[in-house]
Amino acid sequence: MSRNLIVGLAVLVVAVLGWIVIDRMAENRAEVARIEAETVQAAQEAEEAARLAEEQAAEEARLAEEARVAEEEAAAAEEARLAEEARIAAEAEAAAEAEAAAEAEATTGTDAVDATAEAATDGTETPATAQADLATVLTPDGFDADALIVYVDESDMNAVAKTTLKAGIEQARDNPTLIPALLEQLRARLGVE
Repeated sequence: MSRNLIVGLAVLVVAVLGWIVIDRMAENRAEVARIEAETVQAAQEAEEAARLAEEQAAEEARLAEEARVAEEEAAAAEEARLAEEARIAAEAEAAAEAEAAAEAEATTGTDAVDATAEAATDGTETPATAQADLATVLTPDGFDADALIVYVDESDMNAVAKTTLKAGIEQARDNPTLIPALLEQLRARLGVE
C-alpha cells in the first residue's frame, strides 16, 4: 500500500471516529438536558405539592377554629338559656310567695272585719256602730266629732295623718266655722265623694 493511501485511510478513520464521538456527545447533551428538565419538573411538582399541603393544613386549622368558636358560642347560649330559665323560675316562685302572702293577709283582714262586725252587732251602741253612714257624718248637719275620730282611727292612714286629722276634728268641735273645710279634707282622705 502506498503511504498516501494509508494516510487517507487514517484520516478517514479519524473522521469517522470523530463523527461518532461528536454524535455521542450530542446524544449525551440531549440526555443531560432531558434529565435537567425532568429534575426541574420534579422540583416544581414537589413545590406545588408542598404548597397544596400547606393550604390544606391552613384550611383544616381554620375549620377547627370555626368549630371551636361555634362550640363555645353554643355553650354560652345554653348557659344563658339556663340562667334565664332560672331567673324566670325564681320570679315565678317569688310571685307565688307574694300572692300567697297577700291571700293570707287578705284572709287575716277579712277575719278582722268579721270580728269587728260581730262586735258591732253584739247589742252595745258604741261610736264604731255610728259608722252606719259615713257620708252623713261628713256633712255640716250630720257632723259628729266622736264618730269621725273613730273613722280616722280605723282608716289605713299613717299615724301622722291620723293625729293631724283628729286635732282638726277637735278644733272644729270647739269652732264650728272650721267644719266645712275640715269635712272637705276628711272626704278627700277617707275617699268619700
